[in-house]
Amino acid sequence: MEYTTNKSTQYYALDETKCMDYYPRMETWRKNLKDQMDKKGVTARALSLAIGKSPDYVNKMLKNFTPTIEVFSAISHELGSNVGDLFYGSDGPDHSQLIKDFNQLSEDDKKVILRMIDGFSQK
Repeated sequence: MEYTTNKSTQYYALDETKCMDYYPRMETWRKNLKDQMDKKGVTARALSLAIGKSPDYVNKMLKNFTPTIEVFSAISHELGSNVGDLFYGSDGPDHSQLIKDFNQLSEDDKKVILRMIDGFSQK
């Protein structure tokens, strides 16, 4: 798996084209997001604005780019679901408690956890 790192904001973004073998259902996240939006009756524009982004942010995301985990977390919060549902659908594993625990960590602790994950993925 390959990660790209933005040193100024300290986030890690997966190159999703290289991680499909590791996470076979991850490629469906766009469909899962669209399904959740339709189910809740939320437009892409409304969701974009609700998470503090430009009006066309979610539409762009649905077409051609993968946001940070923080954006996924904000989106899942707005939709009343969890990040696991975006990646795996509602029949996937429930990671909501893990995500809640991660979100309660300090920024420094989050960085440590992300570095640990990066280290394990390098093996």
